[in-house]
Amino acid sequence: IPHTEHISAKLEGWTAILEFLMEYTLTSWLASFFIYILGGFFTLYISIFIAIIVVGFLTPLVLKELQQRHYQDIEMIGYGSIIESIFVIMKSSSVMVMLFFLLIPLYFIPIINIIAINFPLYYFFHKMITFDIASTICTREESKKIKYFNANMLRAKTLFLYITSLIPFTVFFTTIFFVIYLGNTYFVEIKKLRTES
Repeated sequence: IPHTEHISAKLEGWTAILEFLMEYTLTSWLASFFIYILGGFFTLYISIFIAIIVVGFLTPLVLKELQQRHYQDIEMIGYGSIIESIFVIMKSSSVMVMLFFLLIPLYFIPIINIIAINFPLYYFFHKMITFDIASTICTREESKKIKYFNANMLRAKTLFLYITSLIPFTVFFTTIFFVIYLGNTYFVEIKKLRTES
C-alpha cells in the first residue's frame, strides 16, 4: 500500500504540472510549441544521421558505377581500414559533442542560435562524407592535397548539401545524389593531380 501511494503521489505531481501548463492559453501554446519544435528537430537530425549511415554503405557501389560511366581512365585506389573509419567516426563525434557544449551560450541569441545549433552537425556531416568519398577513390596523399588546395570549395559544396538535407524528408531521396555530386568533384581533382604528376 505505501508503494502504490508513492507512485500515485508522483503521478499527481506530474498531472498538477500538466494541468497548470494546459490551464492557461499562453502556457498551453508555449508547451505545445516547444514539444512540436523539439520533436521536429530530433526527427530532422535523426534522418540526417540515418542518411550518413546509408551513404557510408552505398558509397563504394555508387562511386564504382560513376567511375565506370564517366571516369574509366581514373583508377579508384582507396585507403583506410575499418579501424581507421571507426577512429574517424569517434574523433568527429567527440568534436561534435564538444562543439555542442562550447556553443551553449549562443543558443539563447536569436538567429545566431540557428547557426550555433547547426554548426556541430555540419562539422560531423562534412567530415563523414568527405572521408567516406576520399577513402574510396584516392590515396591518402591525394586526399590531403585535395583538402589542402580545395578546402573552401569542399566546404561550400558540403554546406550546400547539408542545407539541402535540412529540408524535411529530402535527405531520404537525395543521399545518393550527394555522393555523385561530391564524387564528381573528387574525380575531377584527382584527374588534375595525376596528370600533373
